[in-house]
Amino acid sequence: MRVGDTVKLSKKIWLFLAVGIFAILSVSLGMVQSQQAKEQSQLKQELSLAQLQLKKSKDVSKQLSSQREELENRLTQAESQLTTTKSGLFQLIENKLQFRLRLKKLLFPFLLEPC
Repeated sequence: MRVGDTVKLSKKIWLFLAVGIFAILSVSLGMVQSQQAKEQSQLKQELSLAQLQLKKSKDVSKQLSSQREELENRLTQAESQLTTTKSGLFQLIENKLQFRLRLKKLLFPFLLEPC
């Protein structure tokens, strides 16, 4: 064969080459699709897990929000009770002081009179 000669291939060889190239492309495409299917499956699992975690965190958030409201209500009630108790205590102290003063006036009237 010389440098300028073209190689003539028979129809059978062209057919074998075409079938071989088609087979290689088909196998390559199948491998790519298989890999993509695996990745898609893994991503779907990760997405499901993330959605589950998000739902749980929303549930926890709602629960914590509800607990916060309850605690705020209890704090408001406790503050109200404290105010009422303080008022009652001050009134009791004032009454006790007035009682002591009256008792002193009754028992020791001469101590309270100016000389």
